[in-house]
Amino acid sequence: HEFGHALGLRHGGFEKANCKPNHFSVMNYGRQFNEAGQARGTIGGIVGARDVDADGILDVRINRPITYAGAADIAPTLSEVALSEGAGIGGPAGRMRFFGPGRLKVIATTPGPVDYDLSGVINAGVVLDIGGCGVSPGQTHVSHDDWSAIVYAAYEGPDFADGSTQRTTVEAPNVAEPTNVDAINAAVPKPDADGDGIANHVDNCPTVPNPDQRDSDGNGVGDACQAGTVLRGDIDRDGDVDIADLTILNRDLRTTVAASTCGARCDLNNDGRIDALDARLLTLACTRRGCATR
Repeated sequence: HEFGHALGLRHGGFEKANCKPNHFSVMNYGRQFNEAGQARGTIGGIVGARDVDADGILDVRINRPITYAGAADIAPTLSEVALSEGAGIGGPAGRMRFFGPGRLKVIATTPGPVDYDLSGVINAGVVLDIGGCGVSPGQTHVSHDDWSAIVYAAYEGPDFADGSTQRTTVEAPNVAEPTNVDAINAAVPKPDADGDGIANHVDNCPTVPNPDQRDSDGNGVGDACQAGTVLRGDIDRDGDVDIADLTILNRDLRTTVAASTCGARCDLNNDGRIDALDARLLTLACTRRGCATR
């Protein structure tokens, strides 16, 4: 269920509407768990039902498959202001489904007639709140094929945004799965952040223009990112990144650059703060063995 949200699915598949009797998906609260309810929705009862709580009413569990709804699970739309008990809920054969009214859980089998109002008679034009997740009369319940709407790129999903969002539509389902190159580009404004004609994932200095890709010391970091002979992390400017530099950084740990002694030299990720991430970046840049332990 929760993984489905990460794939762009809502409780109602394409919408927030929950507990739709005709949505045969684990995204539906009615199918997230193996719900139990009163076996009164099917005229003649349901095989295997029993009175587990000794209240005189037979009970049964839905025993649903733990999966998302597919094309074979599409069922007719249900209008709570004009329910046809004869048509029932529809959907795949052999499934069970719970419905309201309100939070009352009544179980019916599919396909076949459904006694929504529990009158013992199959009627047409029944007006009843059948959502099963609380009071929500007058709804129209639309079935959904979840599998065809899965979005593998989370940032293309309906709820991917800063803060809260009320969007109710799912992005186009045929979104290519992100590659490693996409992941690298996601960390910077555009595929070639410094505009030097070299893509970020192959640029040896992706934040400073260096079309010549010069790397004089052969350490994999372009000269443009090393400010001449100064190594990234060489806080004391002795030509090495070692425990001495880490010691200087640790003195200003958990401070802002403005309030620190070593200033921007200790802010390796340029976020205005000197913290554990800067210390981690420095140890990764160490040029002497045992930098982080000696």
